[in-house]
Amino acid sequence: MDSQKKQLLSLVLYMVREVYIKTMKLEETFQSSSINLLDKRFDPVQEVMNALNIPQDNVSVFAELIGLYIEGEMTLPELVLAFEEKEQQIG
Repeated sequence: MDSQKKQLLSLVLYMVREVYIKTMKLEETFQSSSINLLDKRFDPVQEVMNALNIPQDNVSVFAELIGLYIEGEMTLPELVLAFEEKEQQIG
């Protein structure tokens, strides 16, 4: 993965996490589970997979990594490194 691709991936994943966090805070504030900052039909995780040309049978592994990052169990650099390693494995 070249440096420009890593930088773009980092930016997009950071934004996805921020939207998730802000949505959760709004849902808590308004005691609602139906607040959507993005169109309901738009799945940012799937769009990242599509942009990276991740084969469908590997999407769950990458989605799980994104989930760990969103939940704060991985840092952004760790996530990008894991993506790079997984991408090399599926080659």
